Amino acid sequence: MKKPLCSVQAGFLLAPGAPFWVPALLVLVISPSMAGFLLCIAAFTNLGALLLGVPVYRFFRYKQINSLPAYLLAGAMIGAMYNQLVFSVFGNKEATLAFVMFSVPLLLMVLIGQAWPQRWSSRAENQAAHKWLAAAILVTLYGAYLAVVKAMIGSYTFGNCLAITMFGAVPATLSSLIFWLLSVFGTPKEPATLEPDTPAANAAQQCVTP
Repeated sequence: MKKPLCSVQAGFLLAPGAPFWVPALLVLVISPSMAGFLLCIAAFTNLGALLLGVPVYRFFRYKQINSLPAYLLAGAMIGAMYNQLVFSVFGNKEATLAFVMFSVPLLLMVLIGQAWPQRWSSRAENQAAHKWLAAAILVTLYGAYLAVVKAMIGSYTFGNCLAITMFGAVPATLSSLIFWLLSVFGTPKEPATLEPDTPAANAAQQCVTP
């Protein structure tokens, strides 16, 4: 049976800052000041993983979500939101606008996309099909929404907001990939349990009772 390469604690220690501390080690001899700057960013990203990444990981484990796309999407959203909020604290109005414009609608759409298939159908095979349908519709709506926002605020402001967002999202996506490879890939799913006093549980009890 496959097992993760390292523990979750080690994954959270290594993965968040990896996109920065690896280049820092490579340029340490050439430019110590640049290496120090990159290491500071790495420590900063580890703080974001502790504040936002750990709760999301615990939720994924509760839901037994081990898929790579889910981790990449969550990592990108966490990185973007963390970057936007930090820049907003330091008075960057475009970062605040980016948070309101990009992250809040996207978070709402992800929540809707998760709830829609379960409300649409109770059968697992139908839920899988409706997940793809929900994703396609929501991505189309989000793209149309961004096009309208760009036309309203102008290309220059939109580009700055997008740059702030991507500066957080891209490294965080890479960090999520590293974390998934180190601490999630190979994790066995826990066996499903039946709630007591339900028809399924009673039927199972009758099957094992002589």
